[in-house]
Amino acid sequence: ATFESSSEESIDELKENDEELFNFNLIILPNAASGIYKIPIKVSYFINDIKQEKTSSVGIIVNSEPKLTINSDSYLVQGILGKITLRIVNDGLSDIKFLSISAEKPANTIINQPLYKYIGNLDSDDSDSIEYEIVTDTQASVKLPIIIKYKDATNKDFIKSEILTIPVYTKEDAIKRGLIQQSRIGTYIAVTVILIVLY
Repeated sequence: ATFESSSEESIDELKENDEELFNFNLIILPNAASGIYKIPIKVSYFINDIKQEKTSSVGIIVNSEPKLTINSDSYLVQGILGKITLRIVNDGLSDIKFLSISAEKPANTIINQPLYKYIGNLDSDDSDSIEYEIVTDTQASVKLPIIIKYKDATNKDFIKSEILTIPVYTKEDAIKRGLIQQSRIGTYIAVTVILIVLY
């Protein structure tokens, strides 16, 4: 839609080999999707008092750079197979296409799933998630490098690299924090042995 200007302009005369420039201010509606739009143009003029008309169109690109964030609130326990979840959020104004994520295996860590994950399309103000099953002997934290690839509505390529920090707890610390339950098998065996001896 035109903004602070008319949708129609005119001049009295245009001489041969002359040029005239017309400016129109356009505003994009908030709910407009990113993409290429055609704007119809109609030109009316007179030659020797005979009215003539021509129609055409011009293309404009409506787009804003995608804004993608990725985070994880998962944790791992040292030496125990765990599952981490990565949440991907498109908090930009344009949709994302062909979204994929590739992880790199950190040192002293085993990932039991393919490192490459394909998501596909991710609409504006939407989110998705992927999971990895990981076991590590690393202490303190795992640094997980990831590479994010995607296209915007105009097929422009984007590549984003990040390193996610996943906390790693020892078994003892995880029990203290209530993250895992202490195994009671050893207690049962000890009680059984004592009862047999006393009997």
